[in-house]
Amino acid sequence: MKQLYEISAGLIMYVMAENENDAVDVARNNISDEVDNLDITAIKATCLFANWQDSYPYGSDDDLTVREIFEQQKEYEQKHLQGTIFKNMGEEKCLTDQN
Repeated sequence: MKQLYEISAGLIMYVMAENENDAVDVARNNISDEVDNLDITAIKATCLFANWQDSYPYGSDDDLTVREIFEQQKEYEQKHLQGTIFKNMGEEKCLTDQN
């Protein structure tokens, strides 16, 4: 099942992928040549940057925004996994401005 990943490569972007390696591949396929040589890291998204909330993640199979996917994943985690990733995380920490 695809999940939302945050990509850091000199910029922040969000992708849908099966795992971290797949997320890096999705990012590489969608990043311009100028930043293609940068180290790319992928982590499961636990926070959202404000300027991405209403955008669509790369590699998505549907028309849900980053915010909608994030909220679905957060709800699922809290229901089925006792909120392991989102535990003790205030909403104000998740919707931040990218600087």
